[in-house]
Amino acid sequence: MPDGVYYGPYTAAEYLTERGLVTVCRVGGLTGYEQNYPFAIWAVKGQYSRNPSAGALNSGSSYVYFSGSAANQYSESVSFANTSSKVISLTSSSFTVTFNGDPSDVAAPFSPTSTSGSLLYSGQTITLGTTNTSGILTNVSQSQFSASIANGTFSASFSSSVAVTFSQAGSPFNTSLTLISASLSVNLGTCGFPLILLSGVLSGSFGKYASFVPNGSASFDPCILPSGGINSSSADTDYRLLAVLADTQAGGIQDLVAPGFSGSTMTLTNPIPVAGVTDIPLDFSLTLKNSNSSTPYGVYQFSLDSNSTSYITNVFGSDPRAGDPDTQVAGQKIEAAYLYKVYEEAINGERTDMVVHLVHQHFDGSLAVVGVLMSTKPPSTGKKMFSSGDSPKENSLISTLWSNVPLIKNQMSDLALTIDANQLLPADRGYFTFMGSLTTPPCTENVLWIVMKNPIYVSTAQVKNFENLYPMNARPLQARGDRVIKESNTR
Repeated sequence: MPDGVYYGPYTAAEYLTERGLVTVCRVGGLTGYEQNYPFAIWAVKGQYSRNPSAGALNSGSSYVYFSGSAANQYSESVSFANTSSKVISLTSSSFTVTFNGDPSDVAAPFSPTSTSGSLLYSGQTITLGTTNTSGILTNVSQSQFSASIANGTFSASFSSSVAVTFSQAGSPFNTSLTLISASLSVNLGTCGFPLILLSGVLSGSFGKYASFVPNGSASFDPCILPSGGINSSSADTDYRLLAVLADTQAGGIQDLVAPGFSGSTMTLTNPIPVAGVTDIPLDFSLTLKNSNSSTPYGVYQFSLDSNSTSYITNVFGSDPRAGDPDTQVAGQKIEAAYLYKVYEEAINGERTDMVVHLVHQHFDGSLAVVGVLMSTKPPSTGKKMFSSGDSPKENSLISTLWSNVPLIKNQMSDLALTIDANQLLPADRGYFTFMGSLTTPPCTENVLWIVMKNPIYVSTAQVKNFENLYPMNARPLQARGDRVIKESNTR
């Protein structure tokens, strides 16, 4: 705006292409202000290391499944070195285990009769899948193996601990595990075929979360022209930009430059102790500092858990006018930064979850776009542009479209599907109209825009289904500038 009230970050026309997704990232002034040193928050793909843990198995509901039959000595999954050997090799035997019920780890000497079923997985049944391993049985050789299973007398123990790896298991059981004091027995009466029962203690790295290990490292560099960018140290680094903070009008703009937050730091609110934590931490403390000051604004505590009252959008908001020093209450922490989130259309500052663009082209090449807002929220009170006729619900046409959308990004498919685009329009046909541009490159100018005043309603699940494929495919909210916006008088 000419009076300089609004300023903030925006996404540039340049595109950073990452793994087939288009990430648009630019921070600067929409109306002439340059934003220095924005604070970027991003996620790097990786995994948490886990502390050691051990749990005793419930011998009545932990099983090993041998492929084959007694007639062929279960040769598909079991082998011995020779007929007198007690060294058994399990080549494709499948394991399913149930931990005992007490939520604590088994302590040394790891008794298989302990009631402790590990700290985090007590009472749970885990399908581990197949493994290739070997061990020495104490009292059963190959010559006795099949016959003892068939007549129900099979009972054998492993003479020492057995290392097992289940590559098909889910995390954290897909790493190296150890069976301690393990024994096998047979039950003939449960399933109508010999069922091999397993007892013992299973140990491995499936305890509390200890520390995060990223696939690689990344850093945000505001000096990468033209728009700043994220540097990654290896090709394996997989990151997602989550948020960008920019100065509010309390930032001390000088010579049309917002100073930003050089020197600011962010840490976990509650650092992970040596003993680890039960849940992955999502709460952070941001020590926010103006680039031109040695004294921080303060420590802003926020969460990346959307169910938390301290969710990042509640802490920072999206209004660049917040934190005006002239309107601060005595002792109130200055709202020094605001969170910019991209939407393509907004009416009187009210934004919706999604938008659909119905693009029309005349034979002379001229373009017109009908924009329809899509909302999951009940109609707002006090906002005349939102009628109260509908309520958020599953949209049948959107359900049909989503059911036919290719599940692979950028994949094209031909469908024998007919839709009525009128079903994408609200009952109230009031609209705003203005001249603008297309929202995707090359952003062609002189496009007639018709934005419906009222939204259509979709369910939260429908929005999430789209976000799973396209988490960000929108251009940012653009400045009005000097364009004329007209409002319809009829519906």
